[in-house]
Amino acid sequence: MRPHKLCIALFLVATQAFVLHGQEMVTNTALARLGAKLGLHAETDHFVLSVTGASGVVHQIEASSNLVDWSWVADIQAGNNLTPEIDQLMGKAASRFYKPTAWLYPQYELATQEVTRLADFETTNLLSITGGTLSLDDSTHVTGAYALRVLNSTNVAKILKIIDCDFATVRSVGLWVRSEGDPMKRLDISFGYSTPVAGYVAATLWYPPTNQWNYISLNRQRFSEYGGGSLTNRMQYVGIRAEWETNQAGTVWYDDLVFSRGGRSRPMIVLAFDDGNRSVISNAFPIMKAHGFAGTAFVITDKIGTSTYMTLAELRTLYTNGWDISNHTRDHSQLDLETQASAENAIQGCVDTLLEQGFSRNLMPWFLAFPQGGYHTTPSALAAVRKRGVLLARTVARGGVIGHDTQPLDQVPCYAISNAVSFATAKSWVDETIANEGLGIFQLHGVDNLEESYYWPTAVFQQFCDYLDAKRQEVDVVPLTVWYWGRMETNTPRRTK
Repeated sequence: MRPHKLCIALFLVATQAFVLHGQEMVTNTALARLGAKLGLHAETDHFVLSVTGASGVVHQIEASSNLVDWSWVADIQAGNNLTPEIDQLMGKAASRFYKPTAWLYPQYELATQEVTRLADFETTNLLSITGGTLSLDDSTHVTGAYALRVLNSTNVAKILKIIDCDFATVRSVGLWVRSEGDPMKRLDISFGYSTPVAGYVAATLWYPPTNQWNYISLNRQRFSEYGGGSLTNRMQYVGIRAEWETNQAGTVWYDDLVFSRGGRSRPMIVLAFDDGNRSVISNAFPIMKAHGFAGTAFVITDKIGTSTYMTLAELRTLYTNGWDISNHTRDHSQLDLETQASAENAIQGCVDTLLEQGFSRNLMPWFLAFPQGGYHTTPSALAAVRKRGVLLARTVARGGVIGHDTQPLDQVPCYAISNAVSFATAKSWVDETIANEGLGIFQLHGVDNLEESYYWPTAVFQQFCDYLDAKRQEVDVVPLTVWYWGRMETNTPRRTK
């Protein structure tokens, strides 16, 4: 449908004003009138509005009236999203969306979510421990009066708690964690249907960020089955296992272990291309553009314009069509084999170049794909990521779907695509993403008919995009930053003592 054009001049007429893109000012009253006007139109209409700010600068704002609460809004002229202040003004939680071509990405509502507490750690009843000692601590906690304090006596300390939990419908598992002393190497959360331990399911987080209270949320797809355990079992125990490097010691606190049923009702898929291979612009981009899809290109900035890599002009073509141009480091060094200082330099060097070239929308330079997936051999890579302010770091781990509320976001898994992955397999991963109502990141390198293992054949990619288009009513294909800024937080921050 062709957009209707309405010209509405909004001037600063009151002292209560809000910033529009850093300089322009509009009022609550004016925007309320504008929203009311939009609400008069048919549900499928789209509108382009010329909005004049206080200094006379005109902003082109496109909106869809099918959500009168302004869930679809973008500033065409500035190429940005409305600011959080404007979102709040319009009665929505702060969020950002970008219009890459001729349509807008909507904001999705959370489905009804049931949260069940498995342990509040106000007592040690039904708890046991191996490899350490446990106690209640009233000096630091998130909820209630206590947190559970675990002091390791070896490099592994595991607690077990007797529970009764039907895991078949569990969407995600959440836990507050804090530690002191040597950094933990890994944290495992497991569920089993018998004790002593027989079959169980478990999820692992490498080098969790636990020097202060952090909320860990793991989608059910992060859990793998072991020893005959099944994700559909009725579980009788939960285990939390903290591991340090050999001969290291530390203290860890846990609080408020919960699981949730329900979640974000609208699944999303991200098509992510590592390295910046020229086949992305020559082969993948035309196919995706024909379907209205925009992807995410993780580029090695030192290689831009060399050999088989995209030029700046080609990257700008992607950018102006709504793509993310994001961080794959300056030189593709494997970060967990570097010192923390070298890893930080590789990340920051890429950030600096991307910003210099104008690839700044939605803070996309701070979205990282680990080169060669290197993030968990040593803690240096994750330490560098956290020090450099990276908002999301993607691995190459085959971890499937993540939840829209998953935290932390420095070890995000993906579906790794290679020459050996068939359309049927990729299709099943799309269906898995839809069934679990979460985010599925599909990681590719190139799209071409060459024999190299990292190219996906053009015909298969075409078939895959055709399938995504056919599933448009059930799933959206978005750049990674659109998912990040659009997701609603399901975990309300809580005050700690």
